[in-house]
This record gives sequence, C-alpha cells and structure tokens, in this order.
Amino acid sequence: MDKIISFDPIIGDEPKVLILGTMPSVKSLEINEYYGFGRNHFWKIMSDLFMFDKDLSYEEGKRVLIKNKIALWDVIYSCEREGSLDKNIKNI
Repeated sequence: MDKIISFDPIIGDEPKVLILGTMPSVKSLEINEYYGFGRNHFWKIMSDLFMFDKDLSYEEGKRVLIKNKIALWDVIYSCEREGSLDKNIKNI
C-alpha cells in the first residue's frame, strides 16, 4: 500500500466557512480535484447553494467557493489507504 498525500487547501483571503474532508478519493487523487468522483454530491450542493452551473470547470468552481468565502481542506495530510473508504485509512 502506497502513501497518499492530500491537496493544498482551497482558500481565499478572508474565509468565513471551512469545509473539512478526510482524504480525497482515489478518483479525486487521479484527476487532482477535490470531490472529483462523479457520484459525489459536493459540487451539486455548492452549485445549488451559490446558483452556478454544476458543470463549470473545476477552476471556476474553486473561484466561486473563494468568492463566497468558503475554504476547503482535508484533515489528513497523508496516509495509506486501499480504495477510497475512510474505514481503510491507516498510518495517518
């Protein structure tokens, strides 16, 4: 099992809300995007809350979060994990 490393935070100058995850999924790590797994509802929820097209590019979605003072980060910097389930996280 290889060590995996999370992403840098998405953060603007004066965030008001911090959304914390654990560790990006295998798919998210593969495409280098927070909540990149197609069935994850994060970006749909954000698009509903902030009224933007859920099909915006990842970079545009990040800009919307920053504009709305939302920061996004994971609580685990690195770990070992088989698959994407949090219950499989080891060696944090």
